[in-house]
Amino acid sequence: MRVRVGPGAAVDGAALGSRRPVELHHLLAAPDSYLLPVAWLSNTRIVGAYRVDPQGRAHPEELPGELAGLPLTGCSSDARHGAAGLPDDVVYWPGRRTPGAALAYALIPEPLTHPVPDQLTLYRERPRARLGHFLVELDVGSGRAIDIAATAGQLREPPRLRSIAGELCRPTGWS
Repeated sequence: MRVRVGPGAAVDGAALGSRRPVELHHLLAAPDSYLLPVAWLSNTRIVGAYRVDPQGRAHPEELPGELAGLPLTGCSSDARHGAAGLPDDVVYWPGRRTPGAALAYALIPEPLTHPVPDQLTLYRERPRARLGHFLVELDVGSGRAIDIAATAGQLREPPRLRSIAGELCRPTGWS
């Protein structure tokens, strides 16, 4: 892919020197490498595409009309907390500085013939029991759950970051 980057919207990898993020050191050490901070992606535009053949050679390709001139977007993956689609910087619940555990409730579908899902909606107040679900009471340790609503709220600032936080928000519960 070829992109046009607006003035000041990229950081020269060589100019960072020893201040390069450890996770990106191997990528930014290459000559002519640049860092495009997610908050600045609105200053980029897609201008071209390439198809790479099995031998690793790039061949120019016609860019689909709907992509021409669009800004880049980013999508979070491989975050330290393990929730795909959310960035590393999430709001934890209960707060990590809160000692002990907090009480929460969850509805788990029956039958339990398969493992409990990796992600559960937690409720601060006891919800109504639902047919076909177990209502469970949980002690959630400090910083062991992600407050999706608060995380989605803080993600409104960098508009070019795609996240599933908005899709996970529910007005009656949080996870």
